[in-house]
Amino acid sequence: MAPFSDPLCRDCRDLQLEVKATRLIGRTPVCDEHMRKRLGMPPETRGISPVAAARAAIETTKEEKAMPKRTDEGTRAKILEDHAAGMGINAIATKHGMAWGTVNAIVKANGGKHGGGGVPKAPRPLGAAGPRNLCSAARL
Repeated sequence: MAPFSDPLCRDCRDLQLEVKATRLIGRTPVCDEHMRKRLGMPPETRGISPVAAARAAIETTKEEKAMPKRTDEGTRAKILEDHAAGMGINAIATKHGMAWGTVNAIVKANGGKHGGGGVPKAPRPLGAAGPRNLCSAARL
C-alpha cells in the first residue's frame, strides 16, 4: 500500500482547497500547516503557507459581479410617457425589462401617483332601492 493514496490534505480538501499532503497523522494525509494545528504547534512564520497560497489563488480567480447599469434619461422618459398614457407599473416593467420597484421609484420621483391601470370600471347601478347599505335602511 502506498504511503499517500490520497495526495491532498484532508483538512484542505474539506475547505475546498487543493494542497498536497506532506505527512500522515494516523491514517489521515495532511499538509504541514494542518499538521501543526492538529499537534498544537505554533504556525510556521517563514514564507507563505500552502493553504494561504491556495486561498489567494481562489480569491484572485473569482470574478466580480458587474453592477447593474443606471437607467438612462431616454428610458426614464419612455417610462413616464407610458405611465401618462395609462399603463400600469407591472406592464411598464415588463415592457422595458426592468424590476417593478425600479419603475415604481421612477414614477414616484416624478410625482405620479396613479398610472390608470387600464380601462376604468363602469359605475355600479344603484337599482330601485338605492344603495344597499343595511345600516341606512334600518334608520329609515
